[in-house]
Amino acid sequence: MPTVRLTDFSADVSGSWSSAFVSAFDAAGVGGKIIVPAGLYPISLPLYPKADQTIEGEGRSITTLRIMFNNIGAWGVGECVFNGTDTSPGVTISGITINGGRSDSGVADYIEGPTTPKDTGGGVGCRVRWTVQDCRFTNINGFKIGLFGAHGAVVQRNIFDCDSPGTGGQPDNIGGGAGAAGIRILDNHFTSTAKGSAIDITNASDVWIINNTVEFRSIILEGVTGGRVEGNLVKGLSSGSDNGNINLKSNGAYASSIEYGVFHCRDIKVIGNTVIGSGGAPGIVVSYTNSRLGPPLDASTPSAFLRTGGNNQIMNNTIINTKDLGIVVFGDWRGKGARDIISDNYVADITGTTWGSGIGTFKSCGIGLGVGSGDILYRNKIVNCPNGICLGTSGTQIPGAGRVSFTHIMQTVCESVPGSVVVRA
Repeated sequence: MPTVRLTDFSADVSGSWSSAFVSAFDAAGVGGKIIVPAGLYPISLPLYPKADQTIEGEGRSITTLRIMFNNIGAWGVGECVFNGTDTSPGVTISGITINGGRSDSGVADYIEGPTTPKDTGGGVGCRVRWTVQDCRFTNINGFKIGLFGAHGAVVQRNIFDCDSPGTGGQPDNIGGGAGAAGIRILDNHFTSTAKGSAIDITNASDVWIINNTVEFRSIILEGVTGGRVEGNLVKGLSSGSDNGNINLKSNGAYASSIEYGVFHCRDIKVIGNTVIGSGGAPGIVVSYTNSRLGPPLDASTPSAFLRTGGNNQIMNNTIINTKDLGIVVFGDWRGKGARDIISDNYVADITGTTWGSGIGTFKSCGIGLGVGSGDILYRNKIVNCPNGICLGTSGTQIPGAGRVSFTHIMQTVCESVPGSVVVRA
């Protein structure tokens, strides 16, 4: 297949290389390669590669694409520097820094307005079989990497940051889902300066999130079926931030759930992660909250339905110095259709007295279980926490929250726990 160099073509009179990329895509054709030599390449308009093309920089430290932010109003909502379509599967992007130009806006942090429209000017919008590797994403206004319908996408060994304070938009660093399957997110680094959630995947299946380093951000799965969250290091602020944890939840917060239904996480393995210092939330959270936290899906939403979750395994994780609880499972009994397993975890240095989930309050402890029947808590070690395990919640705000029955608690080891090994809320 043909290989072309971007510098075989020229920037236009404004200095933009967008038209040169289009010419390079056409010259390389389907399955071709575009080499982007070391240098800085301003981009004025979104780019759409052809199927199975490779866009290869000479290294993220020396090859940079920079959005011309004064032109951001011409970009559509959701458009990125590189965008996939149904007719362009199999694209690979590597060895490039994508600088969103957000630092050129003159607006501190993320403020929506005529020149900074929400979700505009992202990094890469992946589709089927896209690979994004060894890149850097900085100062980006929209999604850094979007995975909408991205079956078989791989995102690996990338760096996410903002190279000066207040220059990043709040949309996710890696986000999306929308029916995606087979996503692999591996060995990425989300630095302390990155904005938005590190990873937030919604309505997808078979999602692997493995060996990533996350500083002051969170890993979130919403309505995901099947997958692994394994070997990640997640570091939070010592106080005052909800970031810095692993969170499995429903998609019920989205308006679309009213029409299409509420989906809960199920069949997910959360294994061998280290979570340190989430000052605003527990270290690992599994929630089964219903849409709107009000009436169940009923005749008022006839096309919607509820897909229950459960059969999630929280195993071999280390959780230290997180807010009020180490691991917590809570929600509405209607959202949980199978037991969860919490085993072989090490939880230490939890302080506080209580933690409010929004639909019930737990006593501070190593592990809190607020909903479910037949759940298994096996061979966990809890050190220097107010209590060991808290079953049930108090002060519940909706019917069905706080129901716990037939819980199997085996071989729990508690050290320096002044309260109860097992306590009821």
